Amino acid sequence: MPGVKTGGYSLIVEKILFDPDQKGRLLAFGGSSRHWNEADSFGWIWESLDDGENWTHIATLGGDLLYSEDRGEHWRKVLEGKDANFMAGDPTCAGRFYLKTREGILCCEDNAFTDIGLPQISHRSRINCDASGRVLVCQWREGRGGVWRYSPETKQWEHLFDDAEAMECRADPSDPARLMVVTTMDPFYEEADGNGIWISADDGKSWHPENAGLGMLRVNTCGFNPFDPEEIIVGSYGMGFWKARWPKSYRPGVEDKE
Repeated sequence: MPGVKTGGYSLIVEKILFDPDQKGRLLAFGGSSRHWNEADSFGWIWESLDDGENWTHIATLGGDLLYSEDRGEHWRKVLEGKDANFMAGDPTCAGRFYLKTREGILCCEDNAFTDIGLPQISHRSRINCDASGRVLVCQWREGRGGVWRYSPETKQWEHLFDDAEAMECRADPSDPARLMVVTTMDPFYEEADGNGIWISADDGKSWHPENAGLGMLRVNTCGFNPFDPEEIIVGSYGMGFWKARWPKSYRPGVEDKE
C-alpha cells in the first residue's frame, strides 16, 4: 500500500469492497501500520483499478464521516470530531444507517443524526444490523462487555450475551433469530486464548459454544453466506479464514442432550 512504510508490523485492512459497475476496481479501508512514533494509517482509503496489483491512497477518514456522490472522486464531511469507525445500514429502511462512535451509537435518518445511547464503545468491536432492522453491537473489553441489541421499534437496548471478549455478532439474513458471536483477545496477554464461536437459534435467549475443528479460538470477524445462509465463515486472529455448516434444522443445546 502506498504511503505506508514496511517494518515490524503488518498493515491492517479492515474491509475491501468490489465495484460491481467497474471490473477490476477495488477499495480498501485501513487499518493501522502500527509503527512506533509514526502517524498510523487508520481511516485511510486506497483504490486499485487493476484487481489489486497497484494501489493509490485517495482519502483519509480520520474518525470523521465522509460522503461521496461521484464514486469516490470527491468527498465532503457530513460529521466530524466523533471518532466514527464502523457503520451499518438498516435493510428495512433504505434511508437509515447506524454509526459507531466513541460517544455512543448514532442513528442517521433523513440527514439527521440522533444519539441512541450505549457510550464508551470499544474502538475495535463491530456493529451490524439484522434482517429486522435491529442493531447488534459488541462491547469488547469496555463498559459492560458482551453483545447489545437495539430495537428501533421499542427504542430500547437489550443485553444478549455476557462475554467481554465478544468482537462481532451477526444474524442469519434469512432468519434473524439465528445469531453468531465471535470472541477474541490480543495474543500478547497472559491469557489470550479467546472463547471461540458461540451461536444461538432462539433470538439470543440461550448461547452455545461451537468450536469443533476450529484451529484458533481468537476470532475477529464472522458472517453468514447470503447465498447459502447455512454456511458460516469466520476470520481468526492468526490462522486465516474458516468455514462450517450450520443447518437450520440444528438446534444447539437441544440436540446435544438428545
